[in-house]
This record gives sequence, structure tokens and C-alpha cells, in this order.
Amino acid sequence: MFERVSASIQRFANLSPENLSVVLDRLKHLSVKKGDCLIIAGEWFFEYKSFMTQQPSENIIQAEADSEVFGLSFIDFHELVKLSDSFFRLGQIMEQAIRNQDFQHNRLSPEQKYERLLQTNPALLQHFPLKHIASYLGMTPETLSRIRKKISS
Repeated sequence: MFERVSASIQRFANLSPENLSVVLDRLKHLSVKKGDCLIIAGEWFFEYKSFMTQQPSENIIQAEADSEVFGLSFIDFHELVKLSDSFFRLGQIMEQAIRNQDFQHNRLSPEQKYERLLQTNPALLQHFPLKHIASYLGMTPETLSRIRKKISS
């Protein structure tokens, strides 16, 4: 299980084996069942943007399947940043990714958002109901339906 987590971390940070071990030791493991809420609007659990700003989330994240989730406490994150520049850079990369995602989300039209999803992660359409895809893209299910119909014609 930690092999996949290690690989994901290494894709972003390329940490030394020692630093990777430090991160893995601090991760908290949680098993969630389908339908469990990971965050509820007004909380700041399991959402990077809310986590970093320590502001309540505007989102709800619910498990669509039984899952294994790993998290890092705010205190542990800051302790890691103090330990090594590698962790500081990882934090910067994550922050930039969130800013870029927000920028793209606010800049793109609904059609562009859907086309981007098709290009970057089409498998999501096989795993999630369209109403959840629409919510993820920041549009109504009706708008998504119109876009899908337009693209398929």
C-alpha cells in the first residue's frame, strides 16, 4: 500500500530515501467506505487549499468507493518543512498546482473544462455519475448534458 503512496510522492518531490521515510512515518492512514464523507462544507479536513489556509472548506468530498486515504496533519507538514528544503519545495509545488487549478477553473468555459477533463482524465467518466462530474467541473448537470450532446454530434 505504501508503495503507491511513495511513488505518488516521488512523482512530485524526488525525495531522498531518508526524507521519504520521514514523510511516510508521519502519514495517517484511514480506511473509508463508499458514501463516507471525507470533508463536509465548513470543515478543513482532507482538502489542501483549506488545509493550508486553515479556512473551512467550501466543498464536500465523499467516497465513491471503498478507499484507503493517507493524510498529514498541519503540524506535521510544518515540521517537515523545517527539516529540509525538499519538503519546502514540495509545499511550493503543491501550492502552485492549486493556484494553477483555481486559475484554470475560473478562466475556462464549461466546454473547455469538459474537453480538458476528456484529455487529462477520461477514466473519471467511467467511475463517477455525471452529476458528480458536473459538480467537479463547476457546472450544472444540465449544462454538462448539453456540452456532451454538442461534442458527440
